[in-house]
Amino acid sequence: MNHFKRAWLSVVRRKGKSLILLVLVFVLGNVIAGAFSIQQASKNVEKTIKYQLGSIATISIDNDAIMKEIEENPDFDFSIKGLSVKEIETIGATDSVKYYDYSISAMLQSDTLKSVESEGPGIWRQSSSDGSTTRSMFEVRGVHNPKVSLITEGKINLANGRVFSEDEIKSGKLVIMASEPFMKENNLSVGDSVTLSNIINGSSDSGEVQDIDKRDVTFEIIGTFNSEAIKDKENNNNAQGFQGQYDNLLITSNKVALEEATFSMEGLKKQYPEIFEDDKLTIEERIMQNVTPVYALNDPKDVESFRAAVDPTLPKFYKVSTSSDAYDSIAGPVKAMDSMAQITLIVAVSATILILSLVIVLFLRDRKHELGVYLSLGDRRGRVVGQIVMEVMLVAFVGLTLSLVTGNFLAKGLSSNLMKPSEDPMFGMPMFNDYGSGLNEQDVIEAYKVELTPEYVGLFYLIGLSVTAASTIVPTVYITRLNPKKIMM
Repeated sequence: MNHFKRAWLSVVRRKGKSLILLVLVFVLGNVIAGAFSIQQASKNVEKTIKYQLGSIATISIDNDAIMKEIEENPDFDFSIKGLSVKEIETIGATDSVKYYDYSISAMLQSDTLKSVESEGPGIWRQSSSDGSTTRSMFEVRGVHNPKVSLITEGKINLANGRVFSEDEIKSGKLVIMASEPFMKENNLSVGDSVTLSNIINGSSDSGEVQDIDKRDVTFEIIGTFNSEAIKDKENNNNAQGFQGQYDNLLITSNKVALEEATFSMEGLKKQYPEIFEDDKLTIEERIMQNVTPVYALNDPKDVESFRAAVDPTLPKFYKVSTSSDAYDSIAGPVKAMDSMAQITLIVAVSATILILSLVIVLFLRDRKHELGVYLSLGDRRGRVVGQIVMEVMLVAFVGLTLSLVTGNFLAKGLSSNLMKPSEDPMFGMPMFNDYGSGLNEQDVIEAYKVELTPEYVGLFYLIGLSVTAASTIVPTVYITRLNPKKIMM
């Protein structure tokens, strides 16, 4: 008789034992399916969120390392050199880098131009030296990338005009890009010119603030942008504040920004020489200390390899930070679920192998005479083992199919109860920066979905049937390896 037919008849004729085995596989399968569903959902949400966070890497001073050094060495020298332009360019030549940018900033003022009103950061005002007018202060931010990384990354949108040319960036031509709200506030159009002042303030003998030095810089406006990329689903003031920062941002080349920052630093050095008395850095090194280069990578998967390649080459007290690092600070519920699912899955698989093995041993004890007859009639041990495995696998397949659906529902119910936002108000705050996406803990929870996918179904059957086969083969081989006469005794 065909071994498969013999296995099928054995399952049908032993309805009681088949039903017991079916219930056992169904219950254990639910535990495995639920844990596996949660684990797969956790991995999927991590991929989704990290993709949304992007593939941006930055190099900045490692404040934690500095604090640790200060604790060990109270005489710590704070004269830490910033990355040089050459070092930034060398890292930018890495194969995984799509493009890179860095920004040098300078603060310029105006008695006539108005800044855009906002309740958040980004607005600076001070009275003029004679107190008659209120000056608006603007951040003039340089860029290395002519296409402007903020536009490339979708943080701001080009509204009118154009971005920079390679020549304008290299030569330091006096051209700027401004926000649409700034243009509207000051009745300006693309092609107009604006004059800003680089003013060095100091104190008079009477203690009053006065202008020590000043130079005017006239820029041509070549393009405008909107800072609509930062949106707040709940009308959050924090998001509005960061949009306000872009509204009052003026973008130019790094060469222009460096010249203005150098003028300011030289003026301060003349005005307050005692502050710079023990300074071991040059003015440019001091300015570059505040520069954070940004590297856009080809793929989010390149983030860790880029970190591993660049970290060892950096000067002391510098580190590589990536956009995906923010995931660790907002994915608390998912990590808790994933950890629980991993432990549950390991325990469930181990328990399933042990329990099924014991049950099958008990079932085989009642069939030892049958197995002995098969072997006495010349049936090979491999075929006998194969028949028993087929019997168990037929029942297990039905049990696993049922538990696949119910286990998925159990995982959804468990996840909905455990996937709750952290009670710590700081834990789920949006991660805002120039190249961040503003994602928070709620976004992670919304991205968490327990669902049946072809990949999940395939892996579940692979795990379930493999566990069942392992649980069956071990006790069956143990019994069939004996002499047929001993089996039948």
